[in-house]
Amino acid sequence: VLSQSDGNWELILVDEGGSDKSAEIIDRYAAEDKRITVLHQKNGGPSKARNAGIEIARGEWVSFIDSDDYVSGDYVSTCHGCDNDIVFFSNNEFQEGKSDIVKRTMRDLTGNSVKEIESVIMHLKRPDDGYEVFGYTWNKFFRRNIIDEYNVRFIDGLFCREDEFFTADYCSHVKSIQAMSTALYNYRVSDNGLTGRRKSSEMLLSVSNRQRENISYYHSADLVAFETSRFLASFRLAVLATRSLGDFLRLSKDFHALKIDGSVSRFMSMV
Repeated sequence: VLSQSDGNWELILVDEGGSDKSAEIIDRYAAEDKRITVLHQKNGGPSKARNAGIEIARGEWVSFIDSDDYVSGDYVSTCHGCDNDIVFFSNNEFQEGKSDIVKRTMRDLTGNSVKEIESVIMHLKRPDDGYEVFGYTWNKFFRRNIIDEYNVRFIDGLFCREDEFFTADYCSHVKSIQAMSTALYNYRVSDNGLTGRRKSSEMLLSVSNRQRENISYYHSADLVAFETSRFLASFRLAVLATRSLGDFLRLSKDFHALKIDGSVSRFMSMV
């Protein structure tokens, strides 16, 4: 970030009480550069950290960079040249100690109507190469005024797909969308992140319930069908993760209640 070709940026670093010297290091950077702000708080997960940053952000645009990744030198200047409500950009993947770099390049697409926006979203959810890029928060630029006006926030306490639900909520308020083939982000592939951890049935049920809410955001039959199939798949995972008969009966009762929900009935009527 410090090496950006465009110096008009603010950097908010959120320290969640790590056991290393990260807090000391970022405090030193903040003391040397007034564009850097540091927040120190107890570890509450990625949602709480990102929300804390959103609350004090002052720029026109908001983006999220994971602590073990890095961005290209024209990251900020490219952002300042954008005029759509949300911008998705391509990325490269790398692994520490390996020379191979995987390029994840999306198609250049734009949309300015509900139909066009949902067409772009459908492509991002089901791209040609099978690499879904819709959900991540690190591969896009968000307008802060939309985040603030509609109070778009990450779901506190949710450690699974919280970034996807944030993006879906945000996209329900946009009037234009852009996907670009330019790779601005370099993503470090790791086996030690939250993604690979076992999730409880309660966490998976929260995910499926939120997935169900996503269905109501969309108008096109393809997106409604796609989101409903994902909801049913996530609910199935919640059932499979149950460890007691009581949990299973509770989830079964919840499912029967959900089947009469309007969004699911909408999908069932189409098929």
